[in-house]
Amino acid sequence: RSAHYPRTPSVGIFAMMQVSETPTTTTTDAKHSKSAMVIDATEAHTLESFVRAKPWIAAGPLVLSLALRALWELPVAKQWFAAHDMQMLGAWQGIHHVGFALLLSFATHGFVCAYQGALQFGAPKIQGRAPYQVMCPAAASRSTALLLADLALIAMPTRPVSGSWVHFWVAAAILAVAWDAYFFVYHYTVHQYPTLYAMFHKTHHKVKDPNCFIAYYVTYQSHFVTEQLVYIIASLAFCPRDVLLMFMYMGKPATFMLHSGFELGQLRVPFTSLTVGAVLQALSFYGVPLGAFSEADHDLHHLNPKVNFALSFRYLDKLFGTYRDSSVKRQ
Repeated sequence: RSAHYPRTPSVGIFAMMQVSETPTTTTTDAKHSKSAMVIDATEAHTLESFVRAKPWIAAGPLVLSLALRALWELPVAKQWFAAHDMQMLGAWQGIHHVGFALLLSFATHGFVCAYQGALQFGAPKIQGRAPYQVMCPAAASRSTALLLADLALIAMPTRPVSGSWVHFWVAAAILAVAWDAYFFVYHYTVHQYPTLYAMFHKTHHKVKDPNCFIAYYVTYQSHFVTEQLVYIIASLAFCPRDVLLMFMYMGKPATFMLHSGFELGQLRVPFTSLTVGAVLQALSFYGVPLGAFSEADHDLHHLNPKVNFALSFRYLDKLFGTYRDSSVKRQ
């Protein structure tokens, strides 16, 4: 049977498509698939068995949660929080955020699995010969455990919401640029020192051809340093609550897209001529002069760990000579 897909598929159930036969697997495809499945051979395939095998994955968030809660009991900290009208993130908001992230991780993976045939026309797979890894219970279990770790942020101190739109977007721009610079330095550094690489980042690089769950296929210490610590410091230093929440929520789809293995930013929003990438860029317009980091840019980093270290923007990689154009790799 043949399948007829739209040339520029839209997002969601509106993408009309037919199911095609399973494509013939080539030797190259088999090699890629075997490489992608290595993680499943060495790790537990359920959340419970994963946590039992690696109890530190729960111990780290527990320590962070207790530390944040204890901070509110210190007289000096309590006085400072009151002076700046700070409140805890809160149980409802913390649970809501984690639930959103968990559902989105499986929804993004499910979307790619359901529409990967049609995606080839509008948002092609970056490593074209490597089949998308549909069955990945070990990656999904680790990702779920790491996302659940954000429940530790329930007691995180947060500032009042921004006082104006100017305040909101200025704070957002500062956080985006500062986080990207911090991540670039961290990411470049761990790749230079084998001990740090083994401790923080080696797990993430077990996979050369990412899928959605690989976004959080990391160690807890890596998640703490690159995400949770950023939230805490930004909130204490300057970031209003509404800006912080925007980054916490919008950062998740961006991260899952970045690791999807497909150029999902090229997908068209249903009933419009806009692409998903254009919408996301409009929401972070302050970063346009710095050059937006793409799915293909990060995918190339998984193939060549000596290039493309940034999180959101290209300018630092270009400035320090570590940027490689992902279009060259595709060619």
